[in-house]
Amino acid sequence: MPLAHPFALAWLDLQAIRWTRHDDADITAFVNGPFAKAVTPVDKALRAFDSAVMGRDRKKAEKAYLAFLKGKLAFTKKLKAEAKKHPKGSDLKDDLKAMFSFLEEFEGIGEMEMPAPDVGDCTVVKDWKFAKKKFEAATGKKKPAASMLKVFKSSSGIGKALEAFEKGLAKGDGVAIAKARNKFGGAMSDYLTLLDKEISKAGSTEDYKVEVGDLRLRLQVIEGDVVNLSAPYR
Repeated sequence: MPLAHPFALAWLDLQAIRWTRHDDADITAFVNGPFAKAVTPVDKALRAFDSAVMGRDRKKAEKAYLAFLKGKLAFTKKLKAEAKKHPKGSDLKDDLKAMFSFLEEFEGIGEMEMPAPDVGDCTVVKDWKFAKKKFEAATGKKKPAASMLKVFKSSSGIGKALEAFEKGLAKGDGVAIAKARNKFGGAMSDYLTLLDKEISKAGSTEDYKVEVGDLRLRLQVIEGDVVNLSAPYR
């Protein structure tokens, strides 16, 4: 019988193993202070994720995963700030690195562990919405957008094109499908160019560039779905 909270328990075990190696007063203060406050959202998100997976609840699993990403973002800032206080090769630095590695690993495999969506929930609109939410949760920033007059952020047009595409599919309207597909193609092309510029922008952190790249990849996967779904109507 599988554990009720495999990821949450593994995370708590890791903390217990790592912190029991230290009895330094400064470390204790960190663990009971900044660490405790920052780690709580991560603990809660992992437990919620495990429960959702066990209950085969895709919607709750997605919510918990996004909550984890937000918590991870804040928590890793604490870890990195604390790590800078200790010399390279120290036990504590290694322990902090191990915790960070666990969070990175879960971010990578957590989404794959989520229950498969119901057939009716397999939509390109929902996939795009999740892609945007995932980016924003992981970076703490809104998705990249072109500026109008260097003040206002303009919409990419991708969401509206995908909504029109799905409406066309629901009606079996080949003309509407083709029109929406073409609009999506144009919007996607423009947005991929924007993302490429964002990745090459000076001053961006590597973590941020990775997430921009992930958003780019997800959009290309959606493009493949649009092509496949529209094929019968060509």
